[in-house]
Amino acid sequence: SFLKDYLQNTYAHSNVDYYTIDGLACKLCDTITPNYNRLKETLEEMYLEETFPYKHIIIDEGQDFGKERLNDIAIIELLKSNVVDEDKNGTFYLFYDKNQMVQSSSLPSYIDNSDCKLTLYRNCRNTENIAITSLRLLGSEKRPRLFDDAIIGDSPEMFFAENVTKTVVTINSIIDSAWESGYDNIQILTCKTEEKSIISDECSTGTYLYKAKKIPFTTCRKYKGLEADVIIIVDLDNEVFTTNAEQVMYVGSSRARYKFFLVANIGAAE
Repeated sequence: SFLKDYLQNTYAHSNVDYYTIDGLACKLCDTITPNYNRLKETLEEMYLEETFPYKHIIIDEGQDFGKERLNDIAIIELLKSNVVDEDKNGTFYLFYDKNQMVQSSSLPSYIDNSDCKLTLYRNCRNTENIAITSLRLLGSEKRPRLFDDAIIGDSPEMFFAENVTKTVVTINSIIDSAWESGYDNIQILTCKTEEKSIISDECSTGTYLYKAKKIPFTTCRKYKGLEADVIIIVDLDNEVFTTNAEQVMYVGSSRARYKFFLVANIGAAE
């Protein structure tokens, strides 16, 4: 939903609508809450009656649509059928990253069974050092493919803070350093939830307040698809590493354009 809001605010166009899958379900079925069985019936009717209101569909974060309720009733396939037809001359694009499957454990069938797959290899967002670090978080020794004039950039930095006070001091120091370097676009991300974050008491309504300025704060999962010049990831502790932390951290780290920092809440021995 964060990505949808960003696109709506940044790329508003009279002929383009932006929806989450839940929002589209409510729009097409004229309901307050999403009902996927009803959406399936509505899309089937629109296909037969040729009343689907769009000619082109672009789906982003396609790997996250693999929930059973969507896969079983073939919503994605029906959306495609409503625009891809010889007479309609429409188009259907679905973008996905298998390394960002934080909502499901396997690729949905509509990706595996796709008629046409084009792989986009070049990293167009990160500096070289951030791109390398992101891959290392997945256990990959590969070097990222970048454009010839890509910026090498500074090495990402990890800080260790044993408690809340030291974490806050560290974050403030990082923000000061970023401001001094001319960066105002700063985002703090947590590998946990906002409520379970070590800085939850320092934040309210999705922001971290420092020197009368509001620094946006949210989870790595919610920030998928977005980017910031400076990314600070917090809440790296033993609890995080018992889950699928690598993919969550990859999602967070790959959001960073120029600067990337991690704050770990573990001791030296750990």
